[in-house]
Amino acid sequence: MRSSFNSLAFKEFNRKERFDPDIYRAVWVTVALIVPLIIASYIDKPFLGIIPAITAKLMISAKIRGTYAEKTIILLLGTLALSLAAFIGTLSGDYLISAVVFIGLVAGVASLARGIKDYGQVFGITAVILFLISLHPPNTFESALQNGFLVILGGIWAIILSIYRWPFRPNEPFYLDIATPWYISTELMKSLTEPSFDKKKSEAYISQKENDLRKAINNTLPWLKKRRKETAAFRREALKTVRASSRFGAAALTLHNELSNLKTDEVPLPILLRIKKAAQIIGDAGESITNALASKRKSDYLKAQSKVQKASPELNILIKSIEDEKTDTEIWITLLRIVSLFESAVHYLEDALSLIYRMKNTKIDKTFKNTVDLAFRFRRLYTAIFLQLQPNSLLLQHSIRVMIMTSLGLFIYYFFEIPKGYWIVLTVMVLLQPEFTATWEKSRDRILGTLLGVILGSLLLFSSFSFHFSFWITVVAISSFLYVYYQNKIYKVAVVFVTIMLVAMLDLSEHIEWQVAAFRLLSTVIGAILSVVAAYTFWPDWESLHFPLRISKGIKSNKNFLEQIGVELQLKTGFHPRLIAVRRKAEIENLNLEDSLKRLKHEPSRYTRRIKNAQVLADLNKKLTRELTAFASYLPQVKENIDFHEAQEMITHCTNHLGRIASIIETKRIIDLNSEFIFPLEALEVKVKSMNEAGQNHPKSNTLTMEASLLPTVIVSSEILRIITLIKEIVEGVKEVHKVYREQ
Repeated sequence: MRSSFNSLAFKEFNRKERFDPDIYRAVWVTVALIVPLIIASYIDKPFLGIIPAITAKLMISAKIRGTYAEKTIILLLGTLALSLAAFIGTLSGDYLISAVVFIGLVAGVASLARGIKDYGQVFGITAVILFLISLHPPNTFESALQNGFLVILGGIWAIILSIYRWPFRPNEPFYLDIATPWYISTELMKSLTEPSFDKKKSEAYISQKENDLRKAINNTLPWLKKRRKETAAFRREALKTVRASSRFGAAALTLHNELSNLKTDEVPLPILLRIKKAAQIIGDAGESITNALASKRKSDYLKAQSKVQKASPELNILIKSIEDEKTDTEIWITLLRIVSLFESAVHYLEDALSLIYRMKNTKIDKTFKNTVDLAFRFRRLYTAIFLQLQPNSLLLQHSIRVMIMTSLGLFIYYFFEIPKGYWIVLTVMVLLQPEFTATWEKSRDRILGTLLGVILGSLLLFSSFSFHFSFWITVVAISSFLYVYYQNKIYKVAVVFVTIMLVAMLDLSEHIEWQVAAFRLLSTVIGAILSVVAAYTFWPDWESLHFPLRISKGIKSNKNFLEQIGVELQLKTGFHPRLIAVRRKAEIENLNLEDSLKRLKHEPSRYTRRIKNAQVLADLNKKLTRELTAFASYLPQVKENIDFHEAQEMITHCTNHLGRIASIIETKRIIDLNSEFIFPLEALEVKVKSMNEAGQNHPKSNTLTMEASLLPTVIVSSEILRIITLIKEIVEGVKEVHKVYREQ
């Protein structure tokens, strides 16, 4: 499904419509790599270009969230740490014991770094690579200083590429982060205008956008959680703007759900066309909000103002067309729900418009001092490190495992004098993951990719032609580009190109024979075997043992979400920020469940039926989160003169059931689920249906107002009925899980 979104201002820095963002990233990483190689080859010292090229390539790949000033300082500190690793590696090269000890220490610290921040893992792997490259003789003090200096040059080059926009757009990172949720929410809204298509593709598209929206909102948190007084007013307005995007996205998701359930063959065509027209107008307004955030031009704000003002008249036309057509009560109520969602979406657009005005008129001190908050970062860093050093920490156990295996790998390389055998250590560092599944998958894909890369690289080496250095740099550039592009798409394909890239880089520095490629394959196989054995033997962490707790946490998060909806329903506060917070936690748990299932499917001794039932429970829990989001989306239309006492009692019953189900899954207690859950839920379902029918029998007014008793008796009761139905399905899923465990 393709969106019709065409945001010109947003394209200036997000690049999503111009071309694939992975292409943009691959270009910059390749530039970082080849420039040092070209300079080194030009001065006839190609080996000197390898260390700064690898340093720059990997450092620019690190995802660092924060201001340009903070990114600069983090990259600078990382560069100094990496130069120390190269310095120690050079001095250790002639001594087996010191090399084995220091690689263990460097690899252990590098593994712990992955638990601090996303960039910690990149810096850690870079430190190990530079240590291994620096083992190459000569291993003198002068060479150590030279290698450390080359790392610093590569780090400076990475910093230049990372912050080149700083003088021109000092606040760009923040505006990129805050505009992205609006971009994705608008895509969801505009996709409502697309023709109907395959349901599975539709579900996949919505799920992907839902995940993208959650990640985009999470990316704003490092900015919004800071406590600098100088920017407090600005951040307060920015936080409200992000919340508005979350609510707008929730309305779009709920509209998708409502339209998928709408019996379009029973709805008059003029109404359907008006619904699509309203979605288009509101989507255009959302696009203009994105542009206003992404651009500093006043004209973009005025254009957004004009677009938002067009939305309300379009809704009035939609309401008039519904009033003029004769539809049965059920369809009329569904149309009423759709109108209420559109009204909420327009309200969020109006909020965003006023917030942008206040945000852009808030004076911000842009001095270096006030764009850096290292105290905030170091507090979080200290907390993250402290958590990782606990005795039962999974990452600490993994780091010890990495220390042992990298030391063993380097010992094998030195003791057996394997040519280019340091690839054993690098393979262990890349492949050995905290989870067995990730280690097994990467090992399998890396061996296959390396084999093909070795064959292609060897064909180049077999050639009798003496290629000019420009040929090898071209090969390195193309291979680097394709490696980065496919790294997150098809890992085994990425490995093919990284193998060719490294073979070509080696040929830049020294004359090598085809056996080098073969020895690299041998080293990769040895490293992969060590990784799989370590993941299976040393403190294995099986996902099958964690999944009951994970699904339990997911259900509990939905329980808390529903409980908060009941509170907001009573207080009549609409889609309050408290709801956004609990919804965020529920969505994060769903993402964790998806990752857990991926790991579960590749574990040894797995049972197909167990995995199938686990998938069913995870899907139902995600569906429940969406239904609760839909419920929350209707809350802004709740009026103060309506009593929801009976509905709140039913919500309490539902939350109690969810809490008990979560407890049963976590403790694996086998009880009579029919008497404990199914029968009470069926009785509750009958009661809610009677409320719903009473509302549907209410005389239909000649206007689509939300003032009468239609909302509490129909919309709220309908949402509770859907929630009860999902809880019953979850109970049935738990029954199947218990049945499988009893049989096995």
